[in-house]
Amino acid sequence: MPGVILNRATAQPKIGFAKTEGSLQTGAGLHPAWQAVIQFCREMGYGEIACLKIHDGLPISAEVVTKKIRWY
Repeated sequence: MPGVILNRATAQPKIGFAKTEGSLQTGAGLHPAWQAVIQFCREMGYGEIACLKIHDGLPISAEVVTKKIRWY
């Protein structure tokens, strides 16, 4: 089930997403910190989060990769 966090012990949805008209709508049961992370990802559109720090089950900080150099 994409977009749903499962409780490992019971394999049941822990906090949910409501699917409406082909898009996932968040907010029901999500902590404001998680809502902020999801909104940031939506606004970012494309990119990479290198590190997401979690404390007591809530996102605290993230490192966003701004420049990546590749030599093939």
